[in-house]
Amino acid sequence: MPPLSSERGSMTRFDPNAAARAQNQRQQAAGRFSLNWGMIIGIAVVLLATIGIGLFLAGPKRVWSQWEKIGDKAHYDVIDVVSRALQAHLSQMGEYNPRKARNTPQAQDVMFFRPSFVMSMPETVDFKGSSTEGPFKGKYHPATGEVEADVDIGGTSVAGLGAVHKGSSAIKVTGRVKEGKVSAEVNGKDAVIVFPPKSDDEK
Repeated sequence: MPPLSSERGSMTRFDPNAAARAQNQRQQAAGRFSLNWGMIIGIAVVLLATIGIGLFLAGPKRVWSQWEKIGDKAHYDVIDVVSRALQAHLSQMGEYNPRKARNTPQAQDVMFFRPSFVMSMPETVDFKGSSTEGPFKGKYHPATGEVEADVDIGGTSVAGLGAVHKGSSAIKVTGRVKEGKVSAEVNGKDAVIVFPPKSDDEK
């Protein structure tokens, strides 16, 4: 049996001071490598805000500016096309005499649902309006200037107030304004204004 003293010499003794120093060193090392979550969140917020502003300028703001440039043209395109279609249709029905200036059927106002929060100009922009024959609604094609509309016939409107009563029927209108010239179709046929023979009081 080996001497008891040799066994004691090979045993590791616990040193509380050394253990405390080692723990302190580990804590300091961990502190040096700890993440600053507040800074990380702040950087993320700034990045997201920057990206959001960039996307807004590249998308909705740019589209808004594009629409501002064509807004007046779109307005008059719809007014002219719908007016031409009404005059052609009602003259063919014998309800409008283009030789007489009074009671000329025409579009009176139009309102567009302008594109918002989109990244590019949509293919069509919705609109609604009123004419001397009642309400109408449709789509405008910004790229081509094409107008599509469902137009009421036989209704009533008040200038400044819009349509008061819906019409008893409706026509399907398409058309465009090219180089100042208005052309339109009613229910797929050319919108041609018919001039009736002159009456005795017109001769």
